[in-house]
Amino acid sequence: MGSNPTLSSIFYGVLILIKKTFLYNKLIRDLTYKKIVKESVDHKVLPCDDTQLIKHFKDKLKEETDEVADACNEANLKEELADVVEVIHGFAHAMGLSFEDIEKERLKKLKIRGGFKKGIFMHCVTFDINHPTTQYCLEHSEKYPEIVYPEEK
Repeated sequence: MGSNPTLSSIFYGVLILIKKTFLYNKLIRDLTYKKIVKESVDHKVLPCDDTQLIKHFKDKLKEETDEVADACNEANLKEELADVVEVIHGFAHAMGLSFEDIEKERLKKLKIRGGFKKGIFMHCVTFDINHPTTQYCLEHSEKYPEIVYPEEK
C-alpha cells in the first residue's frame, strides 16, 4: 500500500496508466477548456444559472486578486494583473456591460474621488459624531472598527 504512483505502473509486464481526478470548482478560460477537450481529458462541467455565474465570477476575481497579492516580481505581477483585467472583462460581458461602461464609471469616480497614484495610506481618521461618514463607519464596523482610546487619568 505504501507507494502512490502518479504516472504509470507495470503490473505483470503490462503498462497500467494511473489517472488522478482533481476538484477544480472554478471558472476557467475558454481556451483552457478547448485544450482539455482536444486532449480528450476526462472532465465534467456544470451548467450555471445567472446567480451561480455571478458567484463564480466573484470567486474567480478573489482568486486572481490573491494571486496579485502573492506576485513576487514585476513579470509575475504583470501576468496576474492581466488575469484580473480578463476576469473583469468576462464578468462585465456576463452582466451585459461593456468594458467601456466600466471605464466610463472609473473615469467618473476618478474625477470625483481621485485615483490611487499618490499611494496615500490612511491609518485612521477621526470624524465629528455628526459627520455622515461616522454613521457609515459604525454600520460597517467589520471594515472600519472603531478605535476606543483609554481615558487619560
